Amino acid sequence: MKVSNSLRVLFAVNSIFVFASQLLGPLFAVYVLRIDGGIMLISLATTTFLLSSTLFLTLISKWGAVIKQKEFMLAAGYLLRALGWLGYIFVSTPISLVLLQLIFGLGDALGTPSFSAIFAEHVNKENDVSMFADWSVISNVIMALGTILGGLLVTIWGFNVLFVIMAVMAMASFTIILMMPRRVL
Repeated sequence: MKVSNSLRVLFAVNSIFVFASQLLGPLFAVYVLRIDGGIMLISLATTTFLLSSTLFLTLISKWGAVIKQKEFMLAAGYLLRALGWLGYIFVSTPISLVLLQLIFGLGDALGTPSFSAIFAEHVNKENDVSMFADWSVISNVIMALGTILGGLLVTIWGFNVLFVIMAVMAMASFTIILMMPRRVL
């Protein structure tokens, strides 16, 4: 199956971000426990992320068509999550953790639908299921590698180094999208 250059670029850039995000993956619960949080704080933080993402997605669904450059929404999503990961370094209270989830919710609401919309623009309708499956395969392998490497990084250097690495990778995705000529995607 032939994949367009636009999809190759989109996959490569988003793979950097997906890898970065999965470095924390299941370690989030351990991180929350280290800031004197417990099971309820893990649940509250996750719920805050999901509900804020839902709220912002609702707004994006109403006004997202106004933004003609979906690439800028995607880049903004990368940027917000990079800032959020750096914010984890400074979290010291449950309320600061919960409030930080609002940034992640907005980043998710900007990034996820814009990625999907750009992807959909370049899908070959004859092979659409295969193309979406290919991205899922790529994404799953990258997430598996990120998960194991994240555990190794935290074991060796701790969470703060992990958060900086994650932020740098998300900033790389942000920068690549911003610097890329619009015709590429």
